[in-house]
Amino acid sequence: MRDQSHNAVGLPVIHGRAAAIDIGARFHVVAVPPDLCGEPVRTFQAFTGEIEKLAEWLVSIGIETVAMESTGVYWVPVFEVLQDRGIEVVVANAREARAVPGRKSDVNDAQWLQRLHACGLLRASFRPERRVLCQAVRVKYAFIDAHAALYPVRRLCSTMAVHPSGYYAWKQQPVSERSANDKRVEALITQCWEASGRIYGYRKIRNDLHDMGEPCGKHRVARLMRLAGLRSHTGYGRRPGRYGGRPAMVAPNLLERQFAPTAPNKSWVTDITYIRTHEGWLYLCAVLDLFSRQVVGWSMGERMTKELALNALLMAVWRRKPTEEVVVHSDQGSQFSSHD
Repeated sequence: MRDQSHNAVGLPVIHGRAAAIDIGARFHVVAVPPDLCGEPVRTFQAFTGEIEKLAEWLVSIGIETVAMESTGVYWVPVFEVLQDRGIEVVVANAREARAVPGRKSDVNDAQWLQRLHACGLLRASFRPERRVLCQAVRVKYAFIDAHAALYPVRRLCSTMAVHPSGYYAWKQQPVSERSANDKRVEALITQCWEASGRIYGYRKIRNDLHDMGEPCGKHRVARLMRLAGLRSHTGYGRRPGRYGGRPAMVAPNLLERQFAPTAPNKSWVTDITYIRTHEGWLYLCAVLDLFSRQVVGWSMGERMTKELALNALLMAVWRRKPTEEVVVHSDQGSQFSSHD
């Protein structure tokens, strides 16, 4: 039920539990009805902790609605904290509360704003969402252009904390030459990234651009790739399966870490690796002579089977034609531990 008592200027009070805040860059002045608190005017710093104390004080004395001026963007954190506490917040246009009686000061501004709000003489001003206020300047200009038919441009610019001259300059040329050039270079970066099988990072992409005759710095390439969501391929995921338990011992370890034989064709080691290509995975098996550290046999294939290891070993035997027994050392994988 509305309180129909009268205030000092003789107008009926609509909101008996209304407060007002004079927003500043360094501190905020809060005014509340004198009958609710012995200290009707208090000052709080513009820090997050102080704003939390401000909200707690308003809740403790039973404030239900708060009015504040839309000064730059300094009102945004106060607005959010008060809304989270369940307090109705009215962001008023500063022009409607400009005629302050007496000498102008922060305290008088807050008290006059509180009187106007208590009498229901303030209207809620235009209030953009926080996600727009935190965006880049060009996003704010686009937002102003989309709402220019509903609100005055100067009021929109004041609320978004931008200058009208910057908005009109953007309106003449919404896309700068730098942005247009970035779009062109981004298309070339995407082309090089796709041609590499989506593997290359910004360093190799920069080298490809230089080969194409497009001078571009590595930091610019990294920025454009980050904005486009392009990333280099780092590492290969481990295949699913069980890796615990006791390892299989098919053959004893005859090498015993003797990696320095005294003659060739005494000790060979072999292993399989995989290489990512544009057409898929390529598996390579190589046989290495520990004496000369030369690759004496190799084999490649689309699948990692026992034939891959056998072909590499047969090639090594065919090339070296050892006359004595050779120790062939490998891991205990299925390709090397088969009975063939």
